[in-house]
Amino acid sequence: MKDKRRILTEIIRLTKENGGMPPGVRKFESETGIRESDWFPDLWLRWGDAIEEAGFARNKLQETVRDEVLLSGYAQLAQRLGRLPLQGELILESKRNPSFPSEKPFRRFGGKHNLLKALDSFCRTHPEFNDVLAWCESKLGESDRDAASPSSGKAKIETGSSIS
Repeated sequence: MKDKRRILTEIIRLTKENGGMPPGVRKFESETGIRESDWFPDLWLRWGDAIEEAGFARNKLQETVRDEVLLSGYAQLAQRLGRLPLQGELILESKRNPSFPSEKPFRRFGGKHNLLKALDSFCRTHPEFNDVLAWCESKLGESDRDAASPSSGKAKIETGSSIS
């Protein structure tokens, strides 16, 4: 029971430090060193149960960010940077700007190439992003050329045998 009291005390402390917002389980672990295995399944089956027992409302799941919102934010950031942003720049922007989504929702596109294809399509219907469209076309053209050319100038090795 001593561990349970300590965990509840830490939840309360972190919630106060975070302006009344209870910590997520990963944040709690990194701040306190108390691992999920220290409380699951013996004390609580869900992190929300611990949050409620500490006297707070469960954390709400974040809503899915629509593709149009993601692509518009990405395009606006690209315009501000004067080029297509890097992953690290998406992370920094989400930390600096609360209205900018984290970089994680961008992963749903399945990689940079697919993100650029979606951005290309988005920019074609939003003329205010013609500059971003040009950067997309250039980058997509580069990747198409790279895919068509022999890799890094190495000679192609033939395998198998041919019988004459």
